[in-house]
Amino acid sequence: TAKRLVPLRCKQDNCIHEFAIPQAKLMYSQHSSYGISPEDLCNFINDNAKKDHLPFLRQTVPTLEDFMEAAKIDFRDFNQKNKNAVRKYELPAKMAINKKVRPFHISERGVITMESEHQQTLKNIVKAIGKNRWEDTTQLLLAAHEHVVDFDAEDIEIFKRVAGYYRQNLDPDQNVGTFETDEDKCVMFLYKAWHKTMQGDNLWNHIARHMKGRTAPQIKNRFLRITQSENDITLDNMKNFPNDPNNPSTYNYNNAHVFSLTIFPKSSTTIMDITTKLQHEVRFLVAGTPKELFLLPCKYTAVRCTHMGMEQNKFTYDPDRPADQFMTYVKLTYANSMKKAKIVDAGFHY
Repeated sequence: TAKRLVPLRCKQDNCIHEFAIPQAKLMYSQHSSYGISPEDLCNFINDNAKKDHLPFLRQTVPTLEDFMEAAKIDFRDFNQKNKNAVRKYELPAKMAINKKVRPFHISERGVITMESEHQQTLKNIVKAIGKNRWEDTTQLLLAAHEHVVDFDAEDIEIFKRVAGYYRQNLDPDQNVGTFETDEDKCVMFLYKAWHKTMQGDNLWNHIARHMKGRTAPQIKNRFLRITQSENDITLDNMKNFPNDPNNPSTYNYNNAHVFSLTIFPKSSTTIMDITTKLQHEVRFLVAGTPKELFLLPCKYTAVRCTHMGMEQNKFTYDPDRPADQFMTYVKLTYANSMKKAKIVDAGFHY
């Protein structure tokens, strides 16, 4: 408010905030008693506060420092450059080092060599705590296996090497294969759905969340590339041939339609706590054109994937009903949704 800051720390490190919330990325500052620069935070607040609220929320550095002091905001504990970070870690009481497997090795050049047992441990750790906690991941990996580290570098560099090894060799979401035409179409569908309300990395991250085996940089580079063929599905071709309904990029943009679909079993409709109910849910995007449609599940099952600003539909799966109940529902609902969006006429059906 205009009188104080209230820090609300996420209970889970993999918490994803919606694109409508401004994202502040502040560098660690060793010269600050708060771990970050109050001036940077002050500038961020003044740049992002709504215009109607700015007269009340505009901050000065001295005032903001008073607010931070009162709120006990201190990010110094999160500094990954702490030289003792790895050395101070103690082996959990229930975790025993497997001495039957030879140590994994980080060479003088920073090259990591792992056996299959090391790789499986690393995958289990990442699956449990997520892909954004590489310091903790490295600590747990070192605690689980004997290791030889000849790499003379800051601890944070070791964390980066472990992260890089995982992404290059073990990450199931990393697909270095050639994009298929159906993937290009789906990127176009989701681009149309979100590009007016999202910009920059938020847009590509949201699209990647529903593209199996693809990362945000891969999708961005693919979609924004310049090609010699007008039949390639790209943003450039869509802009260059806006009046050609037969151009693949133009057609798939103009006729694209997307809605959100939540599926849960009939048993979960009974009274239960919200956490248990969420565990039963599966979320999809249904995307396509009058010619075809695709089911795009959310990749991050541990995080509730919300589709703000999008038509929301729910399907209750009943095992006692015919096996084709789901596809019948999807086709009917998608056709009706396209009619409401005036993409097809009233007589259309799949």
